Amino acid sequence: MSVPRFGRVTPLQGDVLNLGGIACGVPEDLMQDSDRVTAMQEARDSLRKETGEDFGFDLSKWHEFLVTSPKFSEEYTFHFAWKSVCKAVEERISDPERLRLAALASQTASENH
Repeated sequence: MSVPRFGRVTPLQGDVLNLGGIACGVPEDLMQDSDRVTAMQEARDSLRKETGEDFGFDLSKWHEFLVTSPKFSEEYTFHFAWKSVCKAVEERISDPERLRLAALASQTASENH
């Protein structure tokens, strides 16, 4: 898929960007908290389904797992958008806004289960 600012990304890259609160399917100037939270929840669900792992909304753990995984690393680090994806993910790991949204996503997810 093609994502503005990133170009062609793999499904795993797109999921991790969404988990980072980037909400790839929504234009930047139209993003609401609810869009980001929904994208984060859907990304987590997709990552859990694809990998069989669950690191919740911990972007750092997902990133590290995918980078080092013999099964998933090749797709996650695929060269088309890797440099910009990696940079964006690393910038978002400790971003206070993403942490706030992750807390909302986690709270909403636990309320729905």
